[in-house]
Amino acid sequence: QAHQEEIKKKEKDLEKANEELKKNQVNVEQEAKKAKTLESTLSKLEEEKKAHLQKIKDLEAHQKGSTEKVKDLEKIQKENDTLKQKLIETQAAISKKDEMQTKLNSDLQNY
Repeated sequence: QAHQEEIKKKEKDLEKANEELKKNQVNVEQEAKKAKTLESTLSKLEEEKKAHLQKIKDLEAHQKGSTEKVKDLEKIQKENDTLKQKLIETQAAISKKDEMQTKLNSDLQNY
């Protein structure tokens, strides 16, 4: 009788452990999706950054010696400010991705 009860208890414990494992697997999958989304966002931001930098270079080359140089430099400064903001956002996205990757790796090691 005691042996039967012990077996039932172990079966319940096993069921609980399996349920917990399923929940954790779902969490790991969600974290992986978030990480992938962040990687995609980061990639897009990096492409935008390249395009902005090229645009700045093109403007600088085109506007050399122009009487509109001051206006163009103000525009470039504004774009630089935008790029700085994008860089901050990119670095934050990288940091977030790294955090999520670390958590994901930790979660995966725990199972």
